[in-house]
Amino acid sequence: MRLTPRQIRALSMLGKNPVSRATLDEHAGCSNSPALIAGLRRMGLALPCTMVPCRDRDGRKTHYGLYRATGDDRRKIAELLGDSE
Repeated sequence: MRLTPRQIRALSMLGKNPVSRATLDEHAGCSNSPALIAGLRRMGLALPCTMVPCRDRDGRKTHYGLYRATGDDRRKIAELLGDSE
């Protein structure tokens, strides 16, 4: 399977640690990481998202998405990244 550079950057991050949507946007090089995650899920990855409570810059309560790889995901990510080299 041929991965895009954006997918490779995202998988490299997700294979190590949970990643927020904003961080994924910045480091993977996209502006809609939920769409990027949806594409990775179509490849068979679970990549669950936890909504983490926080406050925005105006002090209002909100939340942000934190994506993480499951144990199964980590194995699949290693295979995908190994195939992309």
